[in-house]
Amino acid sequence: MRLAAVTLVCASVTACEHSASKPPARLVDGTPAGAASVELEDVDVASVVTAADTGASTKLRCDAASGAERIVERIGVDGASLTAVEPGGRAAHACDFTRLDVRPCGVGYGRLENGGPTDPRLSLTCRNSAGSPLAFAWVAPARGVAYVAVAQSGYVEVYPVAGDTPVRVTALDVDLELARARLEISEHGVDGRRLRAYTLVAQVAG
Repeated sequence: MRLAAVTLVCASVTACEHSASKPPARLVDGTPAGAASVELEDVDVASVVTAADTGASTKLRCDAASGAERIVERIGVDGASLTAVEPGGRAAHACDFTRLDVRPCGVGYGRLENGGPTDPRLSLTCRNSAGSPLAFAWVAPARGVAYVAVAQSGYVEVYPVAGDTPVRVTALDVDLELARARLEISEHGVDGRRLRAYTLVAQVAG
């Protein structure tokens, strides 16, 4: 599925954009959800850190992982994903899940340039446990970024960066009629300092 251009608009992650609900207590695999180990600058809502695994043994079944040069499995609040980079680092596959014991509900494939995806390869075919559409997309963090924080309802979901592998994130701000998703993102250094913040709007081409 080919994507249209991605729009980046400067923004910040603030409490006024979210509800006052408590952050989730567990990730999608049932493990307890923890907060970020550092204070994220300019993020004044609770944080939930996703789990990242770069080992050869993963919980997710993804055919694209076979023969991959490197893989990153991520377990989040509403979804999980596996990013598999082909030998030579020229392209990557994504498998997206809302349950860990089934086949992927979404997939993606994209070329990589300078270590990052040429577009986010938006997937809109998954639904979370509440039945709401769940978007998956790749983010290419800037140099020096240790954490990618994505605004959710009442909290931010934090994704530790794993080398130069694209970070597969999720969002519930989905417009199925227009086939697009909107993500409010901030990127932070290892000490929590905010390096940049922006709105990512991924649009599926017609």
